[in-house]
Amino acid sequence: MDGRAGAIFEPSTDGNCDFNIVLAQASTLPTFSSVCSEQYSCRVGNNVIINDDRWNSGMDVWMSGGGDLARYRTMVINHEVGHRLGHIDNEMTCAGAGQAAPLMQEQPIFLDGCAINEYPLDSELWIG
Repeated sequence: MDGRAGAIFEPSTDGNCDFNIVLAQASTLPTFSSVCSEQYSCRVGNNVIINDDRWNSGMDVWMSGGGDLARYRTMVINHEVGHRLGHIDNEMTCAGAGQAAPLMQEQPIFLDGCAINEYPLDSELWIG
């Protein structure tokens, strides 16, 4: 990872992890928690759960906003890990039409004129 948010994450080789990233079939997401749905990815405790259907196809709003699948995958992992780091959805929205959307804006659901963005903005630096 490139550490642009002031943090570098590394895979664990010894099984000691602060959190896990799980790629799960959409139908199994509700088994992690009642707050998870088959439609979206979610975070429960130390599990960052990525919806496999979305992993394979993205979401219409993101794709029609100029995104591609590789950028969607980066965004969804960064967004859901942001939840694990304590950030909530919609902490802020973009500064205006055409401006980069904050990572924690629910970009796959709404862009509201913002440009897609898969990385934290300078104003969203997570580690301080």
